[in-house]
Amino acid sequence: MNRYKGYLTGINPNYTRKVLQEEDPRYFAYESTTGTFVNGKDQEVKTMKEAVAANDKIDAEYKAAFPPQKAIGAKPVRYSRVKNVTPADAKPKIKPVEFSFNTELDQLARNRKELEASRVAAAKAAADFRRAFYNPLADEDRGKGLANIMAVDDV
Repeated sequence: MNRYKGYLTGINPNYTRKVLQEEDPRYFAYESTTGTFVNGKDQEVKTMKEAVAANDKIDAEYKAAFPPQKAIGAKPVRYSRVKNVTPADAKPKIKPVEFSFNTELDQLARNRKELEASRVAAAKAAADFRRAFYNPLADEDRGKGLANIMAVDDV
């Protein structure tokens, strides 16, 4: 498995290049019965120099398509070395997917929560009102009436 940045995980360019080269019919090989160099496309060359030059040209094409890791500056992936790292910690964390379905049941549940929250707020407001209204120490003018507050004698 390949552990280099710059390449996909599991892709080894050297192995890929080797497999493709083995299957390529353009490479020339020596055929002992005729004494010539033949490729898979039924082409023939007489000298070894021509066969080597053609094979080197094909090799250069494959090197350009699948360069070695060092040629592109790929660096090995290094995991941080922390004490007591378990295999579960070394694996990348997958965040849970939050599904947002806006179904009628979800809307009903939200409405019920809002209704319950408004009931609690109303009960709190009523309790605060009762506490303030029925507490005679809360306001010194409470219970005196409007005439006494305004200092009016004949109402």
